[in-house]
Parts: sequence; C-alpha cells; structure tokens
Amino acid sequence: LRAKYPNIPLNLSVGVVVGLLLGVCVAFFIEYLDTSIKTSSELEQMLQKQVMAVIPDTIKRPLIEMADVNPFAEYYRVLRANIESFQKSSPIQSICFCSGGTGEGKSLTLLNTAYTFAKAGKRVIVVDCDIRRPSLHNYLGVDRNIGLLDVVIKGFPLEEVIQSTSVPDLHFLPSGLVTPETIGVFTSDHFQEIATNLKERYDVVFMDCPPILGISDAILIAQAVDAAILVVQYKRYPKSVPQLTITALENAGVNVLGVVFNNVKLSHSDDYYGYNSIYYRSSSRTKDGGSSKVEDFSSSY
Repeated sequence: LRAKYPNIPLNLSVGVVVGLLLGVCVAFFIEYLDTSIKTSSELEQMLQKQVMAVIPDTIKRPLIEMADVNPFAEYYRVLRANIESFQKSSPIQSICFCSGGTGEGKSLTLLNTAYTFAKAGKRVIVVDCDIRRPSLHNYLGVDRNIGLLDVVIKGFPLEEVIQSTSVPDLHFLPSGLVTPETIGVFTSDHFQEIATNLKERYDVVFMDCPPILGISDAILIAQAVDAAILVVQYKRYPKSVPQLTITALENAGVNVLGVVFNNVKLSHSDDYYGYNSIYYRSSSRTKDGGSSKVEDFSSSY
C-alpha cells in the first residue's frame, strides 16, 4: 500500500485563500459596526447644515506659531469667507465654537479662525469660556489665573484682564481660575452684559465653549452670542453625537451657522478631491501669441 502524505502546496493555497476571505469579512464587519461620520457630504445630509470648512489632520498647532506664509492657513480662510458671507445678510458679530464631545478640536479651530480674521485687519478677541478644561492659554503661552471669571464674579474691569498677543489685532480673554463660587456663572446677567460690551469693543468676538452634551454651560454661552459653529471630528464619535448636539442647540434657539469637519484624512476619500493642493495661478499671453506663462503660488499662503 502507498502511504498517503498531506498535499502541502494545496493545503497552503487553501489556507491563504481562507485567511484572505476571513480578513475581508472581518474588515467589512468592522466597517459595518463603525457608525461614525466619514465624509462631509454625509455630514451635511445628516445634519442639514452647511459644512463650512474641511480641516485636515496634518494641522497640529496654531497658525500663530507658524510663519505668515504657510500652506495651512487657507483651510481657515475658507471658513472665514463662509462666516463673512453670513455676516453680509445678518448682524453676526459674536460667535461660539462648540462640539458634542471632548477632543474634537474646537479650541484650535476657533483660534486659527480668529487668527485669519485678525490678519485680515479685523479687531478680534478670543474668549475662553471652557472654564473646566481651558486650553487656549496653552496655545498662546499666557497665564490664565485672572480672566473672565474674575470679571463676571469679582467685577474686574475688562481692561485689566484682556491680554494682547503677537498679532496686533488679536486679543485674548482667558478663563480665570475655577472656584466653588464660579458654578452657574454663565446664568448671570453680568455675563450677558460682558458679551455685549465685547461686541462694542471688537469687530468679531469668538467664544470657546465646553462640549454641549452633558455640560449646561455650553448652551448658556451659545445663547449669549449671535451664532454658533459646530466642530465635528472625523470618525471620532457615532453619528448620534452630532445629531443630538444640533438638536440641543436648535431647541435652545441657537443660530447654528454650520459645521466644521475637523481632523480629516483627506487622502482616504475621493470626497475631498481638490482639498489637498490648492493653487493660485496667474497667466499672461506673450505679445506674439505664444503659450501662457503660469506662476504657481501653491505655497504662498
């Protein structure tokens, strides 16, 4: 009798094929379970709000730390242009940036947007109203020990707590230190008076809110300004989070201008074709009718 030996090549081939099929099935199953938002068109359709800007995940630090000419500022100039389009039709002077949950990048988005307004010649102030987890003072490298809470509770004059930055038209009002007496500070009439006072002093007022879901302060801050912008981070939370956030804002009567889709991996989706390289070109035809001369200003932001 002939001894039967295992067919090693066949078994290896079958194992590879089965392994690949299982891997594909697992990948599709994980994708099926992932209910986060992956494209700006999906975000617009779900929330019925305009996506005012798509910010890539390559931006990790504030524009104020970078050279004046850098390739990242244009993403925030797009956001500035969309805000300005709303300002033409309605009196929107104070704006808060908010998010549904933590870690969606609203503070950095706010600061970089304010920077573009200031560089365009607007007199701008950034107010850190996220008193539980303030971060703007870290980006700007300043002290937050005295700030908004001291103005609201202790009556400090605004002139004593507003700080200047390295950008002449960009000013900063830090949060101040949280104490037991600061609980419910945003319910006071004094906070609303301060919000109105700042609008009289500055062309644009930007307020950084705590996350909307789970913290009542955010809704109160959003009600004190002219409009709100929601920041949603790419694939961070399930779709229910931005949906609940928009519903909470609208139920409170907040004017939501639109959404910023943040920390997006542009290279992973055809939905963002055209965002990766933005070119400003000028052409001039020679007198003899020759070919156009093209200048590439893709790195001149």
